[in-house]
Amino acid sequence: MKIVVLNECFFNKGHLSRLKKLGQLQVYKDTTTEEQIIERVKDADIAIVDQFISPLNKRVIESANRLKLLALNTTSFSAVDLDAAKKYRI
Repeated sequence: MKIVVLNECFFNKGHLSRLKKLGQLQVYKDTTTEEQIIERVKDADIAIVDQFISPLNKRVIESANRLKLLALNTTSFSAVDLDAAKKYRI
């Protein structure tokens, strides 16, 4: 399983250690453009995202061909295309 963290998200070493036990973990600290998001989530099963820095629009979601879980580190999901996420069963 491939897990990507698109923005650092305030994880400490303990959090990252637990995520590594679940699968291959890649942490990015600088995901700000749509192109970067698409490239980084295209083969991910799980994406952990700060949606205010990395919006998840229809184009991004459509390109994430393996994505099963999208975890937001915010209490809002206003920058996520919910229709696209539902269509692709995320």
